[in-house]
Amino acid sequence: EAWSYQAHENEIIAQIGEAIMAGAKGLTLFQSSHKAFKENDFSAIKKQLKSIAALRESLRTGDVGGLKFDTTAKLGKEVMIEVIRSPSKVIVIAINTKASGYSNTLCHVDVSKHWNFDDLVIDSITLKDLPVKLSSFAEVVDGKAIQPSDAKAKISSSEVKLSGIKISSKNILRLFTFDVE
Repeated sequence: EAWSYQAHENEIIAQIGEAIMAGAKGLTLFQSSHKAFKENDFSAIKKQLKSIAALRESLRTGDVGGLKFDTTAKLGKEVMIEVIRSPSKVIVIAINTKASGYSNTLCHVDVSKHWNFDDLVIDSITLKDLPVKLSSFAEVVDGKAIQPSDAKAKISSSEVKLSGIKISSKNILRLFTFDVE
């Protein structure tokens, strides 16, 4: 038990999302304090891990930075976005980083340890200059491809525009997919 506290589920989800955004071909979860598990709801983490498992072949064979994109959100302030392109899928990863409250100093003196996330709405993410034809927009949730209730995709031959993307403060990672034709 090397950690002085248990990271909250949204903090762990951020770590997982950042690893796959960076092109990780595998994950190791190590930041845990088993005594503190009962204080957190880990179901959101389990659902994200199932989704990553469902996308494992595309994540394994895909390239980070696989397509150019623009967004109305503030990159690095509100959200992290990455596009991974494999031979069969394009994965758009969005992580809510609209958070405050963490201080490295306060963490070390045991005053404040956690990020406080806010809900986020991204007006649009536009994939540009498409070198391939995309179809079949979905979101992978709990290991299954579903039609998102909020986000919409408008697909044309030169670009794809995702709009109305809501990312909650609790489950801060969204995984959208398109089939490559």
